[in-house]
Amino acid sequence: MKQQRRTATRPGNGNFEALYQDIERMGGAQHAEVSRGVLRDMEDAILKQVRAAPDAFGADLSDASQQAAAAGIMERLRKNYLEQLAADLRRRAGYVMVLGFPVHRSVLTFLVYTIMAGVSLTVFFTKVLSPQPGDFTQGIIGLGLVIACGLTILVRVRK
Repeated sequence: MKQQRRTATRPGNGNFEALYQDIERMGGAQHAEVSRGVLRDMEDAILKQVRAAPDAFGADLSDASQQAAAAGIMERLRKNYLEQLAADLRRRAGYVMVLGFPVHRSVLTFLVYTIMAGVSLTVFFTKVLSPQPGDFTQGIIGLGLVIACGLTILVRVRK
């Protein structure tokens, strides 16, 4: 049985490895490293501001209190920044969220075309071949609508 690898978390850093992995997968390793560097620089700047005015951030003169205040601020900023960056990279790569899971748009397009083909073959094509009066017309209209929907989807996907 394989052991799952746990990602180490530092106090005040949170576990953002999943977001970093998404950023690396969608934007590349350089994008993930630049994001880490930006967040380190931001953390240093916030710590500098907290040390300059500890009372404004609810900290006292002790170094541990100031670092805890800066870590609390960075936790919120890091979470928002990484979540928004990962969502933006997913969107640019063609992914949409379906029930909380990223799914590529091409998969959704394939499913819609498959459903349309199934409906047209089982319902409308059999009506075209039916000897009942009026079924031929209904079948042709239905097939025309399915083809029109397919062309509309195709045009929208290509934009």
